[in-house]
Amino acid sequence: MKIVDVRLDTVCGYTSTLPEYDKPEIAFAGRSNVGKSSLINVLMKRKRLARVGETPGKTRTINFYFVSAETPDLGQIASGRTDAGPADGPGVVQAQDRCPSETESQALRISEGGAGLAPKKKLRWKKDPAKQGRGKAGSVSRQDLTKKIAVPRKPALPMAKREFYLVDLPGYGFAAVAESEKQKWGHMIENYLNSSKALRQVFLLVDIRHEPNANDIQMYDWIRESGFSPVIIATKADKISKSAVQRQAAVIRKGLGAPEDTAVIPFSALTGAGAPEIYRVIEKCL
Repeated sequence: MKIVDVRLDTVCGYTSTLPEYDKPEIAFAGRSNVGKSSLINVLMKRKRLARVGETPGKTRTINFYFVSAETPDLGQIASGRTDAGPADGPGVVQAQDRCPSETESQALRISEGGAGLAPKKKLRWKKDPAKQGRGKAGSVSRQDLTKKIAVPRKPALPMAKREFYLVDLPGYGFAAVAESEKQKWGHMIENYLNSSKALRQVFLLVDIRHEPNANDIQMYDWIRESGFSPVIIATKADKISKSAVQRQAAVIRKGLGAPEDTAVIPFSALTGAGAPEIYRVIEKCL
């Protein structure tokens, strides 16, 4: 997926009326300080699109981002119509990748065996390796052929323009907020999940270092009850060893009470690991 354009479109608070869009919506939910804003910035290839801070609870509204992107055109690819043309012009291949012509073969024999050269004249090779491989005028070396033989690159994949809304839901479970405030956030999220007609997929973010807490489990249940199968993103994967990643993914899946085949994508905002898998899930929904 190639992000062409992204901008903040609508911000909804407690009393706001949710917008009704005719384009797909992809929502991201997660508790405060789980790394949701960092993930959105990485996916959208923007440094400060979503606010990131040391203090949890930065996202207290539902933020709708309009996204214009290019994705592989699966329809054309499936039908074999990959006629997008050369990507960047001709590419260079090694000489052994195709059979040389008779003229080139003769030139190679002359260069290597010395046939046709003056028998009494010795060639003196210069010390510069880059200048070696050239005999008398008209002879061709393997090195020269490698440089000169060119074929077109493979056609580029056909791309299709896609537009959708990325929905950043409020971070839940922030302890420094009054209970009444938490309830408002909860009602706002639940209302969106139950009322949006354009919502296609919900991602639930959980910190890979810890077992899901009561708020994570409640959010997972809300998403399921709203008719969606959430894709779990295990954030901060760079904070644990690679050998522990799959073990912790299983812990998260079990803690949420999710089926064994539920997708859990380890993600790191530091390295970008997991982003390609998230893009593929989004592409299937567009």
